[in-house]
Amino acid sequence: MTFLPIVERELRVTARRGGGPRLATASGAVVVGGIIMLVSQYLLPAGAVAPVEIGRYIFRGLAGLSLIYCLFSGRFSTVDCLSSERREGTLGLLFLTDLKGYDVVFGKLAATSVQAFYGLLAVFPAMAIPLLMGGVTYGEFWRMVLVLVDTFLLSLAIGVFASAFGRDFRQAAALNFLVILLLMALPPASQGMWDIYFSRPVMIHGLFFSCPVYAFALAFDALYQPQHQHFWQSIATIHLLTWVLILWACRRVPRSWQDKAVIPSRGTRRGWGEFRRNCLYGNAATRLAFRKWCLDRNAFYWLAARVWSKPFQAWIFIALAALWWVWGFYNSRGYWLDDTVYFTTAILLNATFKIWITIEAGQRMAEDKKAGAFELLLTTPLSAREIVGGQLLALRRQFFRPLLVVLAVEFLLLFAPSRNTSLSGFDRALFSGAGMLMLPVDLAALVGVVMFIGLTSGNAARSTAKTLSRVLVLPWLGFGLAALACGLWSALAPPPAWEAGKRFNLGVWVVLGILADVVFGLRAWRQLLTRFGQLAEEQRVLSRKEARRLAALDRAALEAARNPRPTPGRRLRIRYRMIIAGLAVIVAGAAAYRHYFRPEPRYQHPPPVIVQLGASNTTIRVAGNGVGVNFVLADGSLWLWGKTDYPNGARIVVPARSGNDNDWTEVEMSYSSALGLKRDGRIWKWGTKEGTQRLQGIDSLSTNPELEKEATSLSTNSARKWVRVSAGFNHYNALMDDGTLCAWGKNSQNELGNGAGPDEVFPVRVGTNRDWVEVRASGGHTLALRADGTLWAWGRIFTFWNRQQRMYSLTTPTRVCAETNWVGFVPGALDLVVNRAGEVWVPFIGPPNPEASADANCQFVYSNYVAGRFASAYCGDSRLYQIRDDGTLWQTTDPVWAGRMGTPGTTTWTRAGKRSDWVAVWSGGVTAFGLTREGTLWTWGVDLGREPAEKSVSRLSELRARLASALSKTPPGMMGWPGGKQVEPSYEAEPWPLMKLVPAR
Repeated sequence: MTFLPIVERELRVTARRGGGPRLATASGAVVVGGIIMLVSQYLLPAGAVAPVEIGRYIFRGLAGLSLIYCLFSGRFSTVDCLSSERREGTLGLLFLTDLKGYDVVFGKLAATSVQAFYGLLAVFPAMAIPLLMGGVTYGEFWRMVLVLVDTFLLSLAIGVFASAFGRDFRQAAALNFLVILLLMALPPASQGMWDIYFSRPVMIHGLFFSCPVYAFALAFDALYQPQHQHFWQSIATIHLLTWVLILWACRRVPRSWQDKAVIPSRGTRRGWGEFRRNCLYGNAATRLAFRKWCLDRNAFYWLAARVWSKPFQAWIFIALAALWWVWGFYNSRGYWLDDTVYFTTAILLNATFKIWITIEAGQRMAEDKKAGAFELLLTTPLSAREIVGGQLLALRRQFFRPLLVVLAVEFLLLFAPSRNTSLSGFDRALFSGAGMLMLPVDLAALVGVVMFIGLTSGNAARSTAKTLSRVLVLPWLGFGLAALACGLWSALAPPPAWEAGKRFNLGVWVVLGILADVVFGLRAWRQLLTRFGQLAEEQRVLSRKEARRLAALDRAALEAARNPRPTPGRRLRIRYRMIIAGLAVIVAGAAAYRHYFRPEPRYQHPPPVIVQLGASNTTIRVAGNGVGVNFVLADGSLWLWGKTDYPNGARIVVPARSGNDNDWTEVEMSYSSALGLKRDGRIWKWGTKEGTQRLQGIDSLSTNPELEKEATSLSTNSARKWVRVSAGFNHYNALMDDGTLCAWGKNSQNELGNGAGPDEVFPVRVGTNRDWVEVRASGGHTLALRADGTLWAWGRIFTFWNRQQRMYSLTTPTRVCAETNWVGFVPGALDLVVNRAGEVWVPFIGPPNPEASADANCQFVYSNYVAGRFASAYCGDSRLYQIRDDGTLWQTTDPVWAGRMGTPGTTTWTRAGKRSDWVAVWSGGVTAFGLTREGTLWTWGVDLGREPAEKSVSRLSELRARLASALSKTPPGMMGWPGGKQVEPSYEAEPWPLMKLVPAR
């Protein structure tokens, strides 16, 4: 005997079918991936998403949709596969042969799930495309494939298990849902309850192993690396549960096909079957009275409503919903009184009753049509209207009063107090009224459509799915398309662009919902009332798609009879024409690509500037503010490059020397000014004027031509001198040789460290102590070190604690942590602190705490720090650079910055370039600099010597600019988009030589 004969037969039948489901799922995956790519690359602002992130977004989007597909497709495919055989009495016929329980179970699995499984396989090639785009590793892809296949098999096992224990569709569906809750929802919910009721929650990973969502999350590299053992344990648990459920179903099926007699009562003892029958239908007296009452009103009414206890099920649901609401209010108190909770409650109640009534209305029609009961009923005096009316009376008895309670609850929630709301009273009434209006309108359409489809198809599950997709899902898809169209209009229209508001979106949703109800509901009710007898007697009604397919086959057969098979010569000519057409398409595509996407000619950088130095050529100091850079070379000369006087100054294309002095020791740059320190201890400033005009804001700088470049000297009258300078965004710090720290500039965010107060034009002292040894001004805050090795901060700082960003304003110097081994700062774009062990740390991961260790509110970044051989810069993104002992340059993405941006950081270092003679590296903000052994200063990142270029970011931007100019009747470029172009800084990823430092002869 053939092993698993039913499986073999089903696979042969499936092989002869078309590839419609596979093609549909594969096409859907390609469309979804394309939409994600278009949104990420063209609709979002330029530079908002890195190119490598687009592939990651596509992979995650497709994987998430595939997981939903696996969770629902398998269960819906097998939910009624065995219970339908039991109802029809054909399951026992299979066991009159040599078939075993596992033959029947695996045969039904193959018969109902092969097409769905082929659809899942068709998605995997689309998921593999991000491997070529970057951002996704091979390990992530294959782990995700394993998770999806494992989830699909578990979903199939749950469906066949529920079908083996249930007799009718409702029992099987209820058991299916219950098993899902017990395996996937209850264990994680137990962990959540534990966290709520205990102040010190303990993470029990074993409670999540049976949930596929947990394995799905761990499949990504960011979570897989630290918890790989939990991933494999979850996969093993899901696979084990799959086999347990399937084997249990195999054992149950041979014993479940017989109809067992009801055990009669024996004294005070009652059998379980009789007890269950009394619970559902009532006792004998109740059944008799209820049958007489129903038959007096409508004969079909009794047939549809003979389950006497159905109305109590709806009341039980409302009672459970009320208990859930009371429990939520008791635990969260005032936070529960919120519009979000109110609308969520209304949506859940409405959606539950819509789905529930649809299932109840369609099941009776589908089962009676499949059993041929309508052919017998139509031979009686019952008319079609009486049959439909009896079904409506049964639904009214079961749901009418609970629905009135639901509407009353939603009406009361309209007047309930709200703790936090973004809607006015009128908007709340408008949204609530729309929901209450759509409930009866949708129900009227749902009942009619599901009864009509159930009468034509004879399948309860299929009729329910088709009805919900047409009446409920289709309007939401239309709403999504309308929202997308409104978003495109807002993106393409000139400013101020029209944007769809809340009321407009609500109106679109209501109109689309009513339109679907009218189109599908009226047609279904008309067919039910006029063609009920014809539909009930037809064995199978062909759909329009099937009718068109049969007509196409007939036309193809007729055409083949009229036109015989082409001769070999004719076939050869057809192939030649197809080849020529294909070549023409390729040539046209290549021409279009070259016309629209031809690469720009590579920019030729000017030759490096030759600078003659003394014995040493090592650059001492580099300072940049994003648009310009200042250098202090080893001979004490000052050099400028880029736009060092922002925003009015001229751009310096190649590095140029400033003055003839050779006594500069340090240089720092703020937003629009620069500070320089000379050997005599004086501080020099150049850029815009400092004073009231400077403090009026950025706009005044670009409109006052008298604010020209000037130099001023800041010094003291005593013998003490300045030894350190530092510049933040709009404030400055300077350190004296006696340990006194001074500050001046803006003080809107307590940048000066003396509490709230006015802005200062000249230096004022910070605190009263004289033991400061290092200072670093950064953005709107300042970091400083004392002689005892402690780290202090003041001003506005941002922390990233527990994946949440928070802002703190420190009015006076505040100690960051308890460590006392800090020795200095790393010059560059990031706040990096160095300790005596040569370790580099990032502060402000958590809020400042003088009693906490560095591990609590700082993050370790790098070890073995050597000054001049380690730097940080924003070259494309936040990067760290290091020079190793062999002279090679290495780079990595800053893990702290990557975590703050919502992407997993990496500490994997990759080599930058092929040179192995690097001796020093520095940061210029958005530009990095490196010095090689022969004395060449290289740079990469933003080319500060070039003006920002006009680059085409997308065809949407160009279309938007043209539309803006057409609507506003202004030339292209006047609306901020110069002819569909966007002004972007020139960026170079590869180093190019900037200066040549040669020894003086």
